[in-house]
Amino acid sequence: MRTIFLSLLLAQSVFGVTCPANWANGYSKCFVLTVDPTKVQNTDQTNYTTTACFNGSGVCSESHPEFKVTGSGGSVTSVVSGVPTDVIVTSDSAGVVLDSWAVDVYNSTTGEIVFKVKRTVSHTVGTVFYFWIGKSSATTFQGGSVGSAYDSGFCFGYGFGDSSTLSLADLSSAGLTLTNTSSVAGAGQIGGGIVTTSTHFANTTSSICSLPSGWTLVGWLKTSTTTEHVIVKVSTDTGAGQEYLICNAAGKVQVGDSGGGSGRAIGTSTTCHDNNWHMVVGTFDAGGFHAYYDGALEATQAASKVNTANGIWISRQSDGTSPLTGTVDEVQGWSSAQTADWVKTIFNNQSSPSTFYSTTAAVSPSGGIHHKVITGKLEYPIPHAKLYEISF
Repeated sequence: MRTIFLSLLLAQSVFGVTCPANWANGYSKCFVLTVDPTKVQNTDQTNYTTTACFNGSGVCSESHPEFKVTGSGGSVTSVVSGVPTDVIVTSDSAGVVLDSWAVDVYNSTTGEIVFKVKRTVSHTVGTVFYFWIGKSSATTFQGGSVGSAYDSGFCFGYGFGDSSTLSLADLSSAGLTLTNTSSVAGAGQIGGGIVTTSTHFANTTSSICSLPSGWTLVGWLKTSTTTEHVIVKVSTDTGAGQEYLICNAAGKVQVGDSGGGSGRAIGTSTTCHDNNWHMVVGTFDAGGFHAYYDGALEATQAASKVNTANGIWISRQSDGTSPLTGTVDEVQGWSSAQTADWVKTIFNNQSSPSTFYSTTAAVSPSGGIHHKVITGKLEYPIPHAKLYEISF
């Protein structure tokens, strides 16, 4: 056996970080996902929720067949309430330090799966996630409680299931399940989306977290409708205090408050109704409203007031106006204003998951490169580096 010593930076760039040759946590398969630090904009993103998706269509087509159940040629042995229980994500190569994650989509036959995993991601070195699959004794979900895959301030979130089965379940701990009015499932940006028309929409009038001092609304949309249309709006069902994120008739993202706030931020791009997928984000903070389009800040407008709001409306206003004929996906609401770096990072992640991160092939015990961290100082220190022992 040959042993050499490499800094973490060199090990990642030349060999990549892989699963150990052997492990003792009882899982039958392991693979590594490494986030590309150049896709994390400017600063480390603390408690960021990484979207990772496999075996689907579009941007989620990367193949990892081990997520199928064993009867379909995969490694998953236990599925409870539609979620694989013998799949875990860890921060360590021994597979014992669990991350917090949610499974937004899962098809046991095809292995289609969408993960949301919370971890601080670095903008200087690759952030490494270990995925472990297949352990017959693991019969309960281990990713944490509902909402734990997101940072504090996460008010609501909807991934809408897969392309054939619509889910209106809330990904936050608030449990704000939407009520469906004739909407159906369709292909989304990530997994499935909600297909809406002037009479097909989803909403809840339940109370949501308070938004007066700052907020963020996020959504992906695909539409060819050239009239003003809502992506997401938070408001009471009587129309008061409406914080909104829309694509206006000119094809521009528009962010504001129609319940007494001053001003609105209107983007400059004119393509949000060109029938391609686009991510639109609106935020509010002490500087006013901020409109983002496909990861870029396009407009800021000073604002003096924002109303507290209750209720969530997808693809129309609460009074039925500005309906969207098209598809919406990955809707999120936060009770704080996310930064421009966060917006760019989530756009990089969800617009092209397979370039936001790289993955190794899954291996069984006794395969792969064995590595461990060596404590102590490097003779020639390298910023952000650790020393690894690599054994062949």
